[in-house]
Amino acid sequence: MHARDSYEPDFPKGVPLIHELGTPLSIDEVAELLGCSPWTVRQRYLRQGLPHLQASARGKLIFFREQIIAWVEKRQRQKGGTLR
Repeated sequence: MHARDSYEPDFPKGVPLIHELGTPLSIDEVAELLGCSPWTVRQRYLRQGLPHLQASARGKLIFFREQIIAWVEKRQRQKGGTLR
């Protein structure tokens, strides 16, 4: 049992649990997943709405694997791309 499980009733409905978000990823790991550079993630995809959390005032970003995959799939559907 995770610590949060015992507190779950206190969380509002619709708040995703960590397992639903997937594994936390660094910007380097997201770049590898997307097949681009960390610079491209920061300069292009964040501006296009790539989901992330800014973990500190110094700019450290945290991404979650399932959110990244869902974002890519949504963009593919919007642009008429094919999903594999």
